[in-house]
Amino acid sequence: MNALGRALSAELLKTRRTLALLMTVLAPLIIAVLQFAMYIQGSEYHLNQVDRNQWQSLNQSSLLFWSLLMMPLFVTLETALLNGLEYDRRNWALLYTMPAPRWAFYAAKAAISLALIGISTVVMFGLVVLIGLILQAINPGYGLTAATIPWAQMGQSYALLYGASFLMVSIHLWVSSRWPNYVVAFATGIAATVTTVLVFEGDLARFFPWSMPGLLALSTMGIPDLVMSVPLFLAIGAGGGLLVALLGGWHIARRDVL
Repeated sequence: MNALGRALSAELLKTRRTLALLMTVLAPLIIAVLQFAMYIQGSEYHLNQVDRNQWQSLNQSSLLFWSLLMMPLFVTLETALLNGLEYDRRNWALLYTMPAPRWAFYAAKAAISLALIGISTVVMFGLVVLIGLILQAINPGYGLTAATIPWAQMGQSYALLYGASFLMVSIHLWVSSRWPNYVVAFATGIAATVTTVLVFEGDLARFFPWSMPGLLALSTMGIPDLVMSVPLFLAIGAGGGLLVALLGGWHIARRDVL
């Protein structure tokens, strides 16, 4: 564990003041600004939906944009940037000469990747609440009052979204570790994002790592018919993510890396 602690400390120092850390705020902010603009532009429609749970509606649409469009690309970028720090400077060979097991370096990157995704998820949650309150201040007719915020329901949706994303994160971490070329990592992320949009409402989405987080999160916001059981989703997402991370670490530790 001392080796893992040292590797994790070194990874934290390398991540500071990098684009990977900055993107944990910028990526959710892009979705928040887009959501705010859509509400302002379509204000007449939203103001007439008085019979709907406005917070639930706002959170559903934000979750859709985040989980389907931004999150897969964001995970792709974050993992590619973390591994790019080593490939760009040819640090892998240097790291592997240090008196520490190789798996510790990969485990540290996996932990940092999950931490960055977790931060972005919390930021997205906070921004959804913020834009709702701003919209309410602009026009009370939106019905987005602070007293009616469904904190537990919204918090659960983002927690499940994060838990089910482990498999997706582990896959992208392995891809960006295995191939030093950014093109491979980005092509994988783009292809996965397009596929997610195409299969989201089909049966395949239930087992597709890039659509599972969104399906699970939306199941807490009034769309339960899209998913099966929450424990099964978490078992595939979190458990599968741990398995892929272990296999990825084993593979990267055994191969020669320049």
